[in-house]
Amino acid sequence: MFKKKGGSHAVNTDGFEVKFYGRDELIYVEHLLGGGHRQVTIYAGLLVGRVNRSIEAGSRWLNHWNPPNHQVAITENERKQIVKNITDALDFLGISYELSQ
Repeated sequence: MFKKKGGSHAVNTDGFEVKFYGRDELIYVEHLLGGGHRQVTIYAGLLVGRVNRSIEAGSRWLNHWNPPNHQVAITENERKQIVKNITDALDFLGISYELSQ
């Protein structure tokens, strides 16, 4: 279940959140059992027209967690789950998007 935290920040009870930072960055945060978190920053270009954002969700962009977890690679299954979580959050927020691989 999602909870809105501002116009472009969604928190999910499954332990993740999606928020925009600045003009072109989307931050995905995963809260870990036992405390702590890891996050990844994704390019989310601002568009004009019927689609609000272009999300770079391919393995080229979504391949490692941000520091201090930058040595931990994101697996293909994790990438698919992250993309699903992000798109679910954007749908909840009412933000239109296109995914770029």
